[in-house]
Amino acid sequence: MLIEGNVAINKRPAAGGNTFYTDGGSRYVKLKSNVSLNNHIGRMDFGLPPRPNDPLPYISAAGSKEIITLNQIPNGSDSGGCVTYGEIVFEDNYWLEGTMPAKELFIGLFDLAASSVLSWFDPYSIEGFFNICPYTDKASGISYPTQLTCLNNHMIKGRSDVPKQILDNAGAQVK
Repeated sequence: MLIEGNVAINKRPAAGGNTFYTDGGSRYVKLKSNVSLNNHIGRMDFGLPPRPNDPLPYISAAGSKEIITLNQIPNGSDSGGCVTYGEIVFEDNYWLEGTMPAKELFIGLFDLAASSVLSWFDPYSIEGFFNICPYTDKASGISYPTQLTCLNNHMIKGRSDVPKQILDNAGAQVK
């Protein structure tokens, strides 16, 4: 699958997640000549706390029914995924947001008493791919995503750093 020539602008500031996202099981995907502008690292937003007798349990990793305590923890980047399989190529893309400092990632986790357990965890690859839920197959020992390739991607300061042709040829635009 080829995802090419898209310009993503102004992700909701309070939203977590990645602008260009390869979800669980994604494989054989190439993202080329895409642009992310003003899509800052977001914050987790699980919504309001559960009400008594809600059908969803809202159980967090810490066993608490108050997953809402994870709200506002920084999450996401320009590119990333969750349990992405592999063979993913990011080529000639234009990213505005860099990686968040690991210290910033763990703001709020003290409430869960998990920061000492998770302090080793850095969700970024060296190229900036935000992998919030890394996965290693226990039987094979293979860590995913496999074959994550980043070629000639550009960190930019703004729209003026992006080739005009990409901006002009992008799809539907909301003004």
